[in-house]
Amino acid sequence: MPGAVIGGNSQISDYVTIGLNATVLPKIKIEEGAFIGAGAVVTKNIPDYAIITGNPGRISGWMSEAGKILDFSNSSEVLCEKSGIRYFLENNLVKVKEKVTQH
Repeated sequence: MPGAVIGGNSQISDYVTIGLNATVLPKIKIEEGAFIGAGAVVTKNIPDYAIITGNPGRISGWMSEAGKILDFSNSSEVLCEKSGIRYFLENNLVKVKEKVTQH
């Protein structure tokens, strides 16, 4: 994570992307698949698959494991066409519902 500043005792899960000049304050937990935008300042824990932008960092969207934007504007469930993974949004948290096999 070149150019990013990560505070002590922060926990960074798998498949997290942290942009250039982003700052993560100490003792912050960033969950799986989160995307921290360039220059964002992370001041609180970040849930799975969240896209974080701004200062202070706020959730501006959601992204699949395959890097595709998840659009929950019309439904609480979304299928990532690239990965075949179905995601659901509940209580402002995104979780994997199932992996759909394609024949």
